[in-house]
Amino acid sequence: GTLSGEHGVGTFKLPYVAEALGPSSIAVHRQIKQALDPQNIMNPGKVVPA
Repeated sequence: GTLSGEHGVGTFKLPYVAEALGPSSIAVHRQIKQALDPQNIMNPGKVVPA
């Protein structure tokens, strides 16, 4: 199975995201977050740690 369906992962399953996606995918997510939110004002530290 997968961690999420149509509603996203949620904070309860966050500890398993890195294991499921792998470090390179997490790095891409972090880069996208930085590009779209350089001041880190949208949900800071919520899913992708700053």
